[in-house]
Amino acid sequence: MALKPFKPGQSGNPGGKRLKPMVDRMLEEALIANDSAAAKIVADKLISMAKHGSLTAIKLIAERTEGRPHKNAADTLAKSEVALSKEQINARLAELLCLPDVKEQLSKLLFGEKVQ
Repeated sequence: MALKPFKPGQSGNPGGKRLKPMVDRMLEEALIANDSAAAKIVADKLISMAKHGSLTAIKLIAERTEGRPHKNAADTLAKSEVALSKEQINARLAELLCLPDVKEQLSKLLFGEKVQ
């Protein structure tokens, strides 16, 4: 079937722009009502969950504030043109592992216990 241009006066999208699903519209209305008070409560709860170690909350905050990570590390390197040497990586890891919160989180993940 050959493609034909639309006739003069005929819309290419006769149904118009699709509406958001009702749940999305209702959520949006609830979150922006009362000077976005509900959105602030949700954000505070999400931040609290992240502070208490919820990896899902941490991931969601990171994706919403920093954007989703690139799928391929080679693509990321090519775009940013920034690469760390092994020495820089080891130094940064050592620095992070000295932080009590990081040490505790890592020990919980690896061993399921606290490190003193």
